[in-house]
Amino acid sequence: MVYDLAGAVLGLKWLYGIRSQKNNMPIKALKAANEGDLRASIVGANEANHNQAVDIIGRYPQINLVGHMHGYHSKEDIIQSVDIAKPQLILVAMGSPRQELFAAELLSQVKSGFVIGCGGALDILSGELNRAPQFMIDNNLEWLFRLYKEPWRFKRQLFLPVFVARLFIVSVLRKLNF
Repeated sequence: MVYDLAGAVLGLKWLYGIRSQKNNMPIKALKAANEGDLRASIVGANEANHNQAVDIIGRYPQINLVGHMHGYHSKEDIIQSVDIAKPQLILVAMGSPRQELFAAELLSQVKSGFVIGCGGALDILSGELNRAPQFMIDNNLEWLFRLYKEPWRFKRQLFLPVFVARLFIVSVLRKLNF
């Protein structure tokens, strides 16, 4: 999965001719939880960023935050906590693909709630990381900004050219009716 969903936007356009846009899903989900009085749980980030983000999330006047744990607890402890809290919305900020793998395991054991993987959203919300400039967001270059800020991600980003090449090949083969 592409970190900033640029791959999903590109895939929809190239494969299906569908124009789409990226949204800040974690913020939209928190607003929906606030407006709908949903029970929410937040999982992930390091302890300091997690706590800062939870404090900021607590400023939503109607949000019903029924649980939260930073991402350095054991899987078993997190799953047990979520199971007890029975949230309707669960934000998991562990980075990809860890958060997707954890979300699948969590839902297989808890069987309740809607999980949204939100990557570094808690780090951004806490103020520890900055989001890319709007120009980069609008042009699907958030991944490049993240790489500039965190060069150790270079190895992770090597899959991007492979992904784009595969997407291109599949889109060309579809147009040629293969």
